Amino acid sequence: MIPYWNVIVYSILPATDVTNMGLTRRGSDWLIAEKAPVDVDYDTRFVIGANGYGRSDFDADVLIPVVRAFQTANNGQQLGDPSQLLPHARTPEQQRALEKWMQRLPGLQK
Repeated sequence: MIPYWNVIVYSILPATDVTNMGLTRRGSDWLIAEKAPVDVDYDTRFVIGANGYGRSDFDADVLIPVVRAFQTANNGQQLGDPSQLLPHARTPEQQRALEKWMQRLPGLQK
């Protein structure tokens, strides 16, 4: 087994590869980020760009179409309670990611 520290865990990525950070709106073209999670259920992705930084779950990108569908159905309304997304999570992957988000942030639910 290769020791963990001898494995390259970071990579330079185009900003468009990590869509949920908002860094593309700030003009960053490239980001430094972890290549992949060690533990999909608990890891957080940290991203550093020329004009900012951010963090999110590795599976947060899956929820972008769900949030957009909610906003479209509700005339651009901003999300308040994550449970409002439940009817818009169509795929099993989206449903898993939403359930995980709701479990990690119970204080957001009404």
